[in-house]
Amino acid sequence: MKKRIDTYRGHWDQALPSRVVSAVYNPAAWIIAVFFLYAFHVHSSAAGFHHPETDVKAAFIYNFTKFIQWPESSFRDDYLVIGYWGRGTMVDALRKLEGRKSLDKEVKIKEVSNPCDIQGVQVLVMAEEQFIDKKTLSSLEKGHVLTISEGKEALERGVIIALFKEGNKIRFAVNLKNAGRSGLKISSRLLKLAKFIVQ
Repeated sequence: MKKRIDTYRGHWDQALPSRVVSAVYNPAAWIIAVFFLYAFHVHSSAAGFHHPETDVKAAFIYNFTKFIQWPESSFRDDYLVIGYWGRGTMVDALRKLEGRKSLDKEVKIKEVSNPCDIQGVQVLVMAEEQFIDKKTLSSLEKGHVLTISEGKEALERGVIIALFKEGNKIRFAVNLKNAGRSGLKISSRLLKLAKFIVQ
């Protein structure tokens, strides 16, 4: 059991809020801490937490990358590039991840404004209102890009992971069929935390 707990800890604590990280060093509390992040309250003044929704989503996105297996050909250098396509402040939250390590790669953030900007990214995060046509989706699948959208309806449009609010909590869902088309493998450990899975 301890081995499993340590494995989870190594993947998740880099993006946990500081108060949660301090609890993690009690091994018995670690699994609870993981689920606390998964069902994290965006705003919970009673508990003293004030984490903007975009920061919580960015933490999820960063940790998703640790549970994805890309084909070796997906990486041409020592960077893991996360692109963001859409408006709003989400890109600012993602920029806080720059310089961190995931899968022994340094995280870089890239703003995307058209399909031509997608080249070279391993992860593409899209705003809920962002539409991708079939041609662009095909390019993403051929490029083994992990697609993440801020809206669960996107799972029906080819996106692999959807982030969404349920009450005042952030949840996520996974479309395994879409992941398979992109040549990506998702760890069962991540799937166990998903709100639901489309197969």
